[in-house]
Amino acid sequence: MSISFEAASIFGCGGVGLNVIQTAKQSGASKIIPIDINQNQTAFTHESDSAYWFTENQQHISPLRFDCRVEDPLFKSNQLLSKQFDELKITYQFEAFDGGHEWAYWHQHVAKTFTFFDQLEKQKVSNSITK
Repeated sequence: MSISFEAASIFGCGGVGLNVIQTAKQSGASKIIPIDINQNQTAFTHESDSAYWFTENQQHISPLRFDCRVEDPLFKSNQLLSKQFDELKITYQFEAFDGGHEWAYWHQHVAKTFTFFDQLEKQKVSNSITK
């Protein structure tokens, strides 16, 4: 079965809408009109850039911690975030572990994240007492 058309108007450009756009392209549509009806769009392209917001708010950012497994589909994104933090001189802790994106991983490693933030809170309390 083959479907072909010249033009397509697609309302909504989220995950489903983007798939419909790709289907229209593959079906030979020469004119595709995406109509995004989301009222919460950003006015400027930098608004969706995390590096922009980290730079703008750097003086208010507490130390961060994140980890990921090297076979996780999100690993490369986490590496990129780590590189951005290095370039922006943001204090953070990133750990990489063997394996993929599995529940057992979170069950095993979430305690490290809790401990990291618990130590930050204890440090804040200690600093406020000594002032």
